[in-house]
Amino acid sequence: MRTLTIPLYVLLLCLPLFIFGQTHVWTGNGGDTNWFNPPNWDVNTVPNASSNVLIPSNFTVNITTGSAAVGVMVIESNAVLELNNSLTISNEIEILQGGYFLYSLGTLSGNATITNHGTFEITGISQKIINQLVINNENLLLITETGIINVRENMILNNAPGATIISNGTGGALSTNTTGATFNNFGIFKKVDIGQFGNFYLLLHTNNYGLLSVEKSQNLLILGIQNSINNFENGVLQGEGAFDITAPFSNVGTIRPDGAQAVELDFVNTFTLSPQSIIELDFFGNVPDEYDKLEVIDNPYIEGNIEITLHYDAAIDDMYTIITASHGITGCDLPPSIFATYQNLIYEFEVTCTSNEVILKLINKEPVLQIEEYENLNITAIPNPTYDIFEIQFGSIVSEVELTVSNVLGQTLSKHTVQNTDSYQTTIDGAAGTYFITAKTGTGKTATFKVIKK
Repeated sequence: MRTLTIPLYVLLLCLPLFIFGQTHVWTGNGGDTNWFNPPNWDVNTVPNASSNVLIPSNFTVNITTGSAAVGVMVIESNAVLELNNSLTISNEIEILQGGYFLYSLGTLSGNATITNHGTFEITGISQKIINQLVINNENLLLITETGIINVRENMILNNAPGATIISNGTGGALSTNTTGATFNNFGIFKKVDIGQFGNFYLLLHTNNYGLLSVEKSQNLLILGIQNSINNFENGVLQGEGAFDITAPFSNVGTIRPDGAQAVELDFVNTFTLSPQSIIELDFFGNVPDEYDKLEVIDNPYIEGNIEITLHYDAAIDDMYTIITASHGITGCDLPPSIFATYQNLIYEFEVTCTSNEVILKLINKEPVLQIEEYENLNITAIPNPTYDIFEIQFGSIVSEVELTVSNVLGQTLSKHTVQNTDSYQTTIDGAAGTYFITAKTGTGKTATFKVIKK
């Protein structure tokens, strides 16, 4: 949408009849901020559903005394539109960088699009209804102490990569009819710590490709069989609050307790893992408040992969209860061992599943193999971690390279020689764990790098 900004501005000023109808540029000459005061517009009439509207920089416009309509509207940088009634959009509203749209009351509707490059704030506990609209958040969407926002008629909210939605109050978004509504998150959604317990209801179809974060003492509720939550491969559910889920839940992404240091993340009602899912944990020590953990108020099937980041030199026989399930664990399909590194050591943890806990125990630690600089090459493995086939990329074409695959004990598992290529596809024959690949050129230069097999 950014590429439309300049052409739209030109059309509004120079071709007023091209898009819909008459162009209305706010002047404020009426002496107040009232949308419905004709002298505030350059053409001395109030915009209607076919109008092209421009709110220039440094002006504030208020829709309060009645319901408004617009065809196309641009809110410039440092301009503010305050909606305290209802607004029907025929085509599009674009909020430019630095522009502000404050929505406090009424119905916001239309078979149209709102694209936000500035700030779009939804606030106040008065009833709000959003019908049909597609809202594309490209920057910042604030939800502050809203009560319930009724979203209807296939309304869609897209949170773009790099964009942020912040909920810093209580309330939620509720799909209130059979057509439902959808939230596609590619950026960041945060239920932030408000200093006391707080709920936010996300009662719609939620597709997470980015980050859903629930901070301390906060609760994100995704409820109802008519709704859903899908945490995709790049999606992350994180925090130190709680996800309360009764909607159908699929998860091939990442679960991550996250806070000031070691924290507990809670899942209430439904907790779903898959063989592809990842649980990421930080260990700062081996007493309960020194490492991350999950508390599940459910009877889950535990599977997938566990990735540990060590922040201290753990001792042999250190133990960590990383998952507890209040209603018992129905089954467990985790690797028998997982590995982590700290400084120049690699640590092996034994994985044990009981009837209601998952426990890790440190059983071995060994020095990491020496890593040397590889002359003129930038070696990477993609994907890493890997489930099966992965590709070693050399960064440039090499005449000849010998590749040696070894385990954490330094035992050689296989060797491959490749010639006149910039990449090589291979697999690792062995159980899930950490492996090392050493690349050696014909001149004797070597480099060793780590590959995680899930």
